[in-house]
Amino acid sequence: MDEEIQNALSAFPFQYGDSEWPKFVKKEKISLPFPVIHVSGSSGKSSVCRFLEGIYQEAGYKVAVFSDYRLLPGQYGIRYDAHSIEEGDFCRIFESKKKLFAKFSLAWNEILCAVALSYFAEKKPDLVILEAGIGGQFDPTNLEDLNTVLAIVTSGGLDHTDVLGTTSSEIALDCAGILKPGCPLLIGSMDENSKSALLDFAKSLGSKLQEADAYHFAHLENGFFHFDYTPYKDLVLPSKASFFLPDACLALEGVRLIQESFPVEEEDIRKGFLDFHLDGRGESLDGFLLCGASNDESTRALASSLPALSGGKPVHVLYASKIGQNIALMLPVLANASSSINLTGCPLPDFRAKEDYFLYEEDYPYIEDPLLGAKGLKERFPDDCIAFVGDLDFVLWVRSQLE
Repeated sequence: MDEEIQNALSAFPFQYGDSEWPKFVKKEKISLPFPVIHVSGSSGKSSVCRFLEGIYQEAGYKVAVFSDYRLLPGQYGIRYDAHSIEEGDFCRIFESKKKLFAKFSLAWNEILCAVALSYFAEKKPDLVILEAGIGGQFDPTNLEDLNTVLAIVTSGGLDHTDVLGTTSSEIALDCAGILKPGCPLLIGSMDENSKSALLDFAKSLGSKLQEADAYHFAHLENGFFHFDYTPYKDLVLPSKASFFLPDACLALEGVRLIQESFPVEEEDIRKGFLDFHLDGRGESLDGFLLCGASNDESTRALASSLPALSGGKPVHVLYASKIGQNIALMLPVLANASSSINLTGCPLPDFRAKEDYFLYEEDYPYIEDPLLGAKGLKERFPDDCIAFVGDLDFVLWVRSQLE
């Protein structure tokens, strides 16, 4: 059934802005009358959402989450009370609205959002965590009447410049379009121009802008990262990837900002962090390393974590990207952090084929089949680390083939 759902959704191409989604929302009288934490940004969104989900679940709240969705079987990103939506519930809601989806020419990301909002309306959660897929202003999660208690913009790196803007500040402002009047705005690391633009925007809506503090004394111990974040000492993340640390800090600061309305205890935070896991982000599976990195910001973060993730072994990369992603920035960063890079294909839509890499094949050989290529690299370098890297859709597709 998952494959049938995926095929049905594939008939509705992804889009951002210039959509009939607002008319669909009005026709269906869609609303979300529950407190919402809304998260946007160019990277780190899904990990922030998952940290927050774990903390508030441990604190006893019934939490609904729409985050980390993909056009892949079972990757629809709809969760309630720490469980993914049942296939039967997804199909029931999808079938009941299928004709309207077609009538309004909705995109697959808008359809997933519609299913999520309908499902949450049935469940009546204490708290909803929404992740904007691209940008924020025109994302389908950005309903006009959301009861947003906290807006988070994780970063404003150069990503999706074809639709969000050509500068980091333009992209950050689009991401900040999720902000509602009077709602606190929490931001992650970004350049001064972006910070200044967001400060002015927050002031215009009567909102306070807040930055997360820095973490301290971060170190690896028995494969887990330990760190301090005032006032907490020796927090533990079950990962070797240092790129999760800023996202954890954003989640901690977000919890502090709404502590009065949604109180949690320190033990909830510690247990919530230990529950953390995200598929395809520094994950080891079947002897391979899976690392999604879709833009230059996330690629730099991954490069700094590769020595820890690989256990200090030489890393041989199989890399796939979508058309439009700036691999001229990303490939040199990866090359400096690995022993070899092999370009490869992916059967999903919008990925580069062999001919799309013609400018780079002199430096990086092309392997048609990533799975066979990985097997070959493993035979040639049995003691080294073989890593699938690139757009997260590619990495998650590989994951589905390895399972």
